[in-house]
Amino acid sequence: MAAPDEIPTDLALEVGANLDPKRFLDVARHFFAYVEDIAREAMVGEKPQWEVIARQGSTILAMQPAENVTTLNLPELYRRIDAASDFLIRGDVEGSNLSESALGHMQALADLRDRQGNKVPVRFWVRKSQTVISPDVGDYIRESRGREYFDFGSLDGRLQTIQDAGGSLEFRIRDILYRNPIKCIVSEKLLQSVMDNFRRRVEVFGEIRYSQRGVPLAINVQSLNPMPSDDDLPTAEDVRGILEPSKGAAWL
Repeated sequence: MAAPDEIPTDLALEVGANLDPKRFLDVARHFFAYVEDIAREAMVGEKPQWEVIARQGSTILAMQPAENVTTLNLPELYRRIDAASDFLIRGDVEGSNLSESALGHMQALADLRDRQGNKVPVRFWVRKSQTVISPDVGDYIRESRGREYFDFGSLDGRLQTIQDAGGSLEFRIRDILYRNPIKCIVSEKLLQSVMDNFRRRVEVFGEIRYSQRGVPLAINVQSLNPMPSDDDLPTAEDVRGILEPSKGAAWL
């Protein structure tokens, strides 16, 4: 285990064993994605750029804001990471207030194993203070997420992040009701409609995959329809007079 003075930044991850390069890269990917997921909520209006410090022979991955980037909400980011870790190690997954994607990254870190199949603990270091993420955390998250289920329905949100994923077309929609972006899988015949409505608010219908908590995770899209933009919606003046004021009341 590293000593606090061996941690080079205010935010770092320490791996409890030497890993082969592939596993180490997987750990790095999940760690960075976990931090960025929390940063999107903790640092609203900011787009922090990170520098990574990984010394040869070390099991520590450290992050710090790039020198030329001003970040005002770093204390809030650190507070949220600490708070989420505290809830998770007590088994309170709901209390961690993490999105589905952040929980997925944390579960992958908690489930880390070496090449012999032995579980490897990891430590989050935040402002020189450590929290051990034991394999129990992965079990807590798994139990909380439970069995996923499917149902037909519709979702709406702003269409983002179009990509070709192994032969199928995917995009994400983000709705204010849910913290995590929802993966949408579509057929080639809807490609033009997807491109035409990029960054617009849309409604999609199809088979939705939900977490046990009722959070939509993905949808196999059967139809896609654009929703009116704010500019297309009627104003208060437009609807004035459509309904009569109630007795004894008057229009303002």
